[in-house]
Amino acid sequence: MGIGEDLVIDLTTGLAVAALEAAFLQLLRSVYNQLRNRRRAGVTVTVEVGGDCTLTLESERQYTRGELTEMARRAAAAIDPE
Repeated sequence: MGIGEDLVIDLTTGLAVAALEAAFLQLLRSVYNQLRNRRRAGVTVTVEVGGDCTLTLESERQYTRGELTEMARRAAAAIDPE
């Protein structure tokens, strides 16, 4: 999959928030690792979740596990606010 392609994921609303958060954490870590390992600098990936939440990963920035976990929590909350 090329970095220029759109990635669309449809998660069912019946999933528990913890499962959604875990799924988003894996997605964000995978995208971040892909960005870090690219030879070309200056690549940015934006993930829009539920129309209310926008997450942006930049290849030139270092993210901690806590930051990625917080992004995953926000994404899960955008899908299932309860």
